[in-house]
Amino acid sequence: MNRERHIIFQNTTDILDPNQKEGCRGRVASLILHLLARSLHMASSEDLVVAGKVPDDFIGYLRRIRDEECPPIVQVDVQPPLFTAHLLGPLENVLGRENYCLNPYIQWETVAAWGKEHGIQMAFTNPDLILGGIVRRANDKIEFRRRCVELGIPIVPSQEWYLVSPGREEEIKRTISAMAKEFGGVFVQNGLSGGGVGNVAIRCSREGFLVDGRIFTEEELGLYLRKWLSAARGENIAVAPFLELIASHTVSGFIPPLGKGEPFVYGLFEQVLDPQTHDYRGFKWPAFHEQQGDMIKWTIRWFSHLQQEGYVGPSDVDFILGKNPKLGTVLAASESNTRWDAFRFALSYAARKMGWDKRTLEGINPGNAPAIYQEDHVRTRLPSTSAIVKAVREGEIPLFGIEGSSGGVIVMVPPRKLEKGGYETALAVVGENAKEAERIFSQTKEAIE
Repeated sequence: MNRERHIIFQNTTDILDPNQKEGCRGRVASLILHLLARSLHMASSEDLVVAGKVPDDFIGYLRRIRDEECPPIVQVDVQPPLFTAHLLGPLENVLGRENYCLNPYIQWETVAAWGKEHGIQMAFTNPDLILGGIVRRANDKIEFRRRCVELGIPIVPSQEWYLVSPGREEEIKRTISAMAKEFGGVFVQNGLSGGGVGNVAIRCSREGFLVDGRIFTEEELGLYLRKWLSAARGENIAVAPFLELIASHTVSGFIPPLGKGEPFVYGLFEQVLDPQTHDYRGFKWPAFHEQQGDMIKWTIRWFSHLQQEGYVGPSDVDFILGKNPKLGTVLAASESNTRWDAFRFALSYAARKMGWDKRTLEGINPGNAPAIYQEDHVRTRLPSTSAIVKAVREGEIPLFGIEGSSGGVIVMVPPRKLEKGGYETALAVVGENAKEAERIFSQTKEAIE
């Protein structure tokens, strides 16, 4: 495995705008720029991290809990719309002296092409394979589900897939309407999307069709879908029976080069979801589900397929557990995030504690590891990392890495000011067990709200 110095950065821009047509704007762009600092948790002192202006007190805090110098930061100072080129451009001024390689959040074509142009290697996958679409196919929900059928991995039954084109829009509208009536609802997704962007949930009720909190007649639904499908032209979409979500789990792991070892998993993560929107808010790890053995087995099948194709690096599989009046209870693979995922940043601290490989987490053993609880978008009244640390210490809540503590709360990003007032941050807790981790999180949240 590569041991060079890594350039680590969070190019979420490639997930939210995979074709780099419009860039990321507004609140999304602001959040991306803020989250660039998360990469500091994964980086070693010899790496480079692309980020914005990171407050000095956050750097000082990380130095204490990591027990090593923070890596150099290549600062990005741009205004939206935000493109991946904005993250890569500043690197041209610092490279050429050392043996660096690119380790982005997702190994995407934009990064691979830039690396080839500037003579910089990718940390894991061959850039020609990336440019050939290996990562794009792996992250496309429709391509993933087609492969699941071949590999014997269960997906939501009765779903259909389409390439949206002007000649097929009426057919797709009829399918959506018919499936909604048959199964009590339908879920439509873009093949390449992230963070819920490109998803449409349609529920049937006595009053009509419920979409985004509004009731539509069948005629109004047709008009809505015509507009949505027009915007999705050229995209792969999935049309599936709607499931009332019970839980969402992820099996995450790493895929070594073919012939250099078997793919391995970090274990099962339970996603913490917003109770109203079901949007991702955080995770619990290690988690337990009575079918976790099956989920891990199915994920390894997917990882082995990617390894045979030549992919090297991180990947995961999301599994949903849900109910449908006609289908009953369903456990199904929904997508693969073949990239680093939100779990990896906090896992870095368990890796430091347990001695796992700092790049890949090779050697991980979830059965003999501390528990982690993490939530993003935690509201706080406090404007700085040092203020959060002070409040936590005054509440006698353990802080990871402070005064020798190997467990406790970790501030994942410095607080950012919200438009409606107050601030938000992200917190992770490392505890001896899940109950302790959740207890520490609750205490911390109360102390900083």
